Amino acid sequence: PEPRGLRVDPERWRRIEDLFERAVDLGGSQRGAFLDRETAGDPELRREVEEMLAAEDDGDSRIGSALRDVLGGMEDGEPIPGRLGPYRIVGEIGRGGLATVYLGERDDDEYCQRVAVKWLRRGLDTGDLLRRFRQERQILARLDHPHISRLLDGGSVGGRPYVVMEHIEGEPIGTYCRERRLGLGARLDLFLGVCDAVAYAHRSLVIHRDIKPGNILVTGDGQPKLLDFGIAKLIRPELHDDRDAAVTEPGLRLLTPEYASPEQVRGEALTTATDIYSLGILLYELLVGERPYELDGRDAASVERAVCGGSSEAPSVRLRRLGPAGGEVTPQQLRGDLDTIVLMALRKDPARRYPSVEQMADDLDRHLRDLPIRARRDAWTYRLGKFVRRHRAGVAGAALLAVTLTGASLVTARQARIAETERNIARTQRTVAETAVEFLVEIFQVADPGEAQGSKVTARELLDAAAARLGELEDQPEVQAKLADTIGRVYLNLGFYDRGAELLSQALEIRRRHLEGRHPDVASSLDHLGEARFHQNRVQEALELVAEALEIRRLQLGDEHPDTSESLDNLAAIRFALGDYRGAETLFRHNLELRERHLGPRHEDVAATLDNLAIVMQRLAAPEEAEALWRRALDLRVALLGEAHPDVAKTRVDLGALLYASGRLGAAEGLYRKALESQLAVLGDDHPEVAVTWINLAALLRARGNDGEAEDLLLRAIEVQRRHLDRDHVNRSYPLVHLAALLRRRGGVEDLDRAEALYQEALGIRRLKLPPLHPDLAPPLESLAQLELARLDLTGEKARSAAAAAARRAVAYAEDAAEIRRASLAKDHPRRRAAEDLLVRCRSAAAETKPGG
Repeated sequence: PEPRGLRVDPERWRRIEDLFERAVDLGGSQRGAFLDRETAGDPELRREVEEMLAAEDDGDSRIGSALRDVLGGMEDGEPIPGRLGPYRIVGEIGRGGLATVYLGERDDDEYCQRVAVKWLRRGLDTGDLLRRFRQERQILARLDHPHISRLLDGGSVGGRPYVVMEHIEGEPIGTYCRERRLGLGARLDLFLGVCDAVAYAHRSLVIHRDIKPGNILVTGDGQPKLLDFGIAKLIRPELHDDRDAAVTEPGLRLLTPEYASPEQVRGEALTTATDIYSLGILLYELLVGERPYELDGRDAASVERAVCGGSSEAPSVRLRRLGPAGGEVTPQQLRGDLDTIVLMALRKDPARRYPSVEQMADDLDRHLRDLPIRARRDAWTYRLGKFVRRHRAGVAGAALLAVTLTGASLVTARQARIAETERNIARTQRTVAETAVEFLVEIFQVADPGEAQGSKVTARELLDAAAARLGELEDQPEVQAKLADTIGRVYLNLGFYDRGAELLSQALEIRRRHLEGRHPDVASSLDHLGEARFHQNRVQEALELVAEALEIRRLQLGDEHPDTSESLDNLAAIRFALGDYRGAETLFRHNLELRERHLGPRHEDVAATLDNLAIVMQRLAAPEEAEALWRRALDLRVALLGEAHPDVAKTRVDLGALLYASGRLGAAEGLYRKALESQLAVLGDDHPEVAVTWINLAALLRARGNDGEAEDLLLRAIEVQRRHLDRDHVNRSYPLVHLAALLRRRGGVEDLDRAEALYQEALGIRRLKLPPLHPDLAPPLESLAQLELARLDLTGEKARSAAAAAARRAVAYAEDAAEIRRASLAKDHPRRRAAEDLLVRCRSAAAETKPGG
């Protein structure tokens, strides 16, 4: 039944929403022409869309009002479902604006487990809200932290998606502190656990946006768990898919007013500072027992007046008026540092809050250890007081000397320290360079004919020798870290990803130990280790490392420094690997503009970004632009690097893949074979990049009917990947899919069985390493559906039940593939249309195999 009070029928709403999304970024004349064309003969439709566009232009909240109309008309009495997928529903846990959360038990003979099942409420399955719900599932899928509720499963029932999360047995953090009358230290320890979870989410480029006591449960063993990323969004939405931006449509400001930041209430752009403000309110409430302010109404004006108004009262002042906060916290404990920390987090201007959650947590930790906090002014009296409390004995004897210092001597001493620091920096840099050169000269002497005496010394042996002697440099950590970083990157270039990651991790550890946390060298190590983790297919870890490197480089070097651009390019590549093609496109285009402006159009870094952007555009079904980008990148790389360089070969392989996809098989094969020739000469036949070229060439040869050479190349690629990549590395799934396709084409019963095993192995690897709706999950699912259809042709009338089972499996595979394609591709994308056609064929086959079909 239709929800009561719904003023626009669902199909009509979807049409309005679609037109709004397509028109919102058009200019005046373009917008008018677009609406003339799309709403011809339906003036009411045009009026609805124009009112929404006007609301966007004016900052109004009509979409929010429309959503409230829907929510206001929802039936509160929807019966509790008996099952959702494989989960038996035990009861209702709670309900929010968009979804109801049920307590469920898995009882499908796999195992028994209690879970929380969050199901989108009836009537809200519009395009925007379905995207929001799917985004929550994607966000949860990539968050793996001990203080964040884990995603376990997901699915759809009746067109309404659900997500399955671990069921947390616990109490809201405020209740937990209050009922146990926890003291200050225990409360701060809990809060620091929450900060750790939020900081992890920020490094994963996710803002929670709804931090409040009800979304933080504390388990029986005292562990806080952060819940409900339902209104979370990606950081820097302007650098991501347009559809990500659509989750905050004009007026659609889903928030909890009591814990919302001023910029949330005003509908401004959100950053990590939004969560810092909410953490400030949470900490205030944990320390005082009340929020810093109360709302005098729920209307927009009242909320904005309360949240965006004057500054908050210091926690110690409020607590002195209220009395103890249900525990051992006293005003004296809050006065000073804790007042300062809380009030800095609650500043109305986001730019004046803590720059990161880590810095807020660090100040709390420093307070607990009686060290000066960074939020305080560095007054000498404050630091002296901290020092005295830590070192009471011995201070008295030094006091007389301290008070005899004059202003002039202090200035002189400061100038002397600056000069000495500059001399030390120059001396250190010179020493590092000289020592590193001496070390490498000594290592490379083993390749001298006089030393080698006829033996052939390989690059790998030289690297191993250098890596083995790094321990000799423990007393020179700067040199040791520099060499570990350099050697680690060479290992990566040779395809030894695990060994390279070990050295790069060592370099990062040394630099973190001996340098200030935001030192540019620390950022370099973070970025390089992130690249290694990317090659190892540890994509989430790579994302966190590169995001931290980018943050440091922006802070220390600025947005337009070449090192910052390097991190930005790496972040875009990770976005692509996670299936966020639109986000990757925007990042690459932004970085291309920066690099061309500051490095000039003919630079190898420009060529790298052109190559990466071309890969994205091919996935986004823009082959003409992708080809133009690749040809420009190839010309640049040949001119700058020479014909034999591995990057030139990589671009040839990428361009060849595009030509192959467009049916120009001869031109594609020429590019593959030319790339392979140079790769074998430079990299040898035991390198992962060579394996990638073999896999691409094999796919082309299979299309040309040369199955024998194709199979040989695939088996060689599988063997190289077995030596260099982890068992569950995503790249190992690609030759399996192509080899399975060869077997499927042969068409025998045994061939199909072997092909199915390979497809399942490839799908298992991808499901293990990729998010639930990643586009690369679709191809093996589609292939399995086609394989089951092929089985139907081999199944006679006597085996009708087997045919029906094969048809059901085909439908299941095709449905999963179509859902993935819908989530990541536009309606008119060829791959999405092909997936929908396959689903129709599978359903038709299933209908024919039914009794009487």
